[in-house]
Amino acid sequence: MTDYIAQTSDNRNISYLDDEEASVWRRAKAAGMRVIRVITLKQWQLELLNAESHTAVEERIA
Repeated sequence: MTDYIAQTSDNRNISYLDDEEASVWRRAKAAGMRVIRVITLKQWQLELLNAESHTAVEERIA
């Protein structure tokens, strides 16, 4: 089982524990969500860290 994040058009991140990404898409859409993309929790955390490091660099430059 893998932790996935379904990112929605209204800027929500919904966590699902599942065996496959396609199943997460189906579950989120069946729940009425407009899904933009599905990524693993690890990918999401890495993107968040990357965004935070860019913000820190921009603050130092300013």
